[in-house]
Amino acid sequence: MKRIIIALAAGIIAVIICLIYFLFFRKEPVSDKRIYVTAGGKSFSAVLYDTEAAEELYSRLPLELEMNELNGNEKYYNFDKSFAVSSKLAGHISKGDLKLYGDDCLVLFYDSFSSTYSYTDIGYIEDTDGLEEALGQGSVTVSFTAGTADRTVTTAESTAETEQTTTAIQQTTIVTSTQTTTVSQTTSAETASQKEETVTAGSTAEEEKQMKLEIAGTPVTVEWEDNASVEALKELCKNGSLNIQMSMYGGFEQVGPIGASLPREDVQTTTGPGDIVLYSGDQIVVFYGSNSWSYTRLGHITDSSGRSLEELLGSGDVSLTVSPE
Repeated sequence: MKRIIIALAAGIIAVIICLIYFLFFRKEPVSDKRIYVTAGGKSFSAVLYDTEAAEELYSRLPLELEMNELNGNEKYYNFDKSFAVSSKLAGHISKGDLKLYGDDCLVLFYDSFSSTYSYTDIGYIEDTDGLEEALGQGSVTVSFTAGTADRTVTTAESTAETEQTTTAIQQTTIVTSTQTTTVSQTTSAETASQKEETVTAGSTAEEEKQMKLEIAGTPVTVEWEDNASVEALKELCKNGSLNIQMSMYGGFEQVGPIGASLPREDVQTTTGPGDIVLYSGDQIVVFYGSNSWSYTRLGHITDSSGRSLEELLGSGDVSLTVSPE
């Protein structure tokens, strides 16, 4: 009986060790290719993974890309030509990671955090000291050039990678704690905002007429949600139009900064074409495709003046104008 218990305990420990390795330490094999990533006058050495997408990127070098800002933790660029995809659930993003989102969106991360999005691994910057400062705020020009080939991965480097991953896990704990505090503060702000709201009478049609929306100068009809986020958006544009520069992302959405934080009522949502949502409290997203994530719904486009949503949103970056009726 004692032997059975010992064997069972050993089996459980082995499963736990395998699970921890799978979640936190599993990496794509590293190739023998390096690249240099240059921004803000500073150059960073990056290692490429042994993936088909990484090989394709290397074959396109040198590149000079105007990368857009998103979420305060990443810069991205949409290519015209797609890459081979071998995406998997990220779980954890490390500062300096270079990944492919969808089949045409190159993403360079300058912060570490947990993620439920799926990406194809491209590579990672080895020393990220000064990366955030070099990339700066907003869009930035980033150049990618070929580096020294024939790199041999040593035991010391493998140990260093493991130590970096352990540090990343610790950073994730800190980030999670910060996010929990932020959610708590946001919930309090929402509660206070809801207490101050005055319920006004009126038909659904009258509510819809309180804001107008134009996409690249084309007026669209929106059925707005009845929530605190929409009320706050109305308040932002009550004295004049709110102009938002949008950027294509992922091949199914346009996203842009509102310039202020709105109350959030995030729930796991599967969006469809025409849906308008609030992301991360300060980004407005308009979909011409579909995605699943945690959003606050703002409204839905019911009429796009005879033009398809993909025609309006899927051909390049657009401007969004929200104005009072």
